[in-house]
Amino acid sequence: MNMNRPSFEDSFGGTYLLVEPGLFNIGDEVGSGHPNEQPTVPVDISEPFFMGVRPVTQAHWT
Repeated sequence: MNMNRPSFEDSFGGTYLLVEPGLFNIGDEVGSGHPNEQPTVPVDISEPFFMGVRPVTQAHWT
């Protein structure tokens, strides 16, 4: 993958991107999403971490 942030791939072909610390609002800010996406909530990520680009299934661990 051609990305502008640190990433790595595991032996199963999964790709993981770095999520950097910072503040953001999570949820539907314009009112066009599902009702459970409101109200927006502030989120503060204090530590960097890697997150998978695609969902990980049980097959990855067997």
